[in-house]
Amino acid sequence: TNDFSGVVPTSFVALTNLRGLVLSNNFMTGIQLDFGALTNLEELWFSFTPIFGFLPTELFSLTKLRILLFDDCQFLGGIPPEIANLVNLEQFDVFNNALTGALPTVFGSFANLERLILQANSFVGTIPSEYGNLEKLVNLQLGLNDLTGTIPSTIGTNSLEVFDISSTRVSGPLPESLCNVQTLVITDSDVDASACLQ
Repeated sequence: TNDFSGVVPTSFVALTNLRGLVLSNNFMTGIQLDFGALTNLEELWFSFTPIFGFLPTELFSLTKLRILLFDDCQFLGGIPPEIANLVNLEQFDVFNNALTGALPTVFGSFANLERLILQANSFVGTIPSEYGNLEKLVNLQLGLNDLTGTIPSTIGTNSLEVFDISSTRVSGPLPESLCNVQTLVITDSDVDASACLQ
């Protein structure tokens, strides 16, 4: 934690061998950085830094990125389709922003994804069944969004330990594949968990 303010310094682009950049818990209010030059970057942390604006699309050209933490940054808009380039992604966290649109189905193709936190935004639509393809997924948090439909039966058939669908309009039966999840949060939803209580 520091007290950095203003925009992210453009001088960072000269650090072409940089593998990790942690700027969490600061007061920066904008990004004017050509992330495309940081081709070796594997980890980027901006947690609890009120950046505002839209997710920088040039970030999604950094194919070595494994960890991308943008929780509580006050980002707007949707998740750009270019995120499909991040095939090595292990953690993606955008908790408590103002992101909109449908949940990207492309996350379901990220074989190394372990932690997907999309909670507390303004996402709409249904939960992609493709998320059930994630064999390494441990933590999936989708609560506090305007989601509808039912929970796909494919969810929970992997290594999932945490599943949060609280404060959504998701309804229907809880798949039996989720009955043994260590942390299950379905409060303020219309999900019926009676099958797990038998």
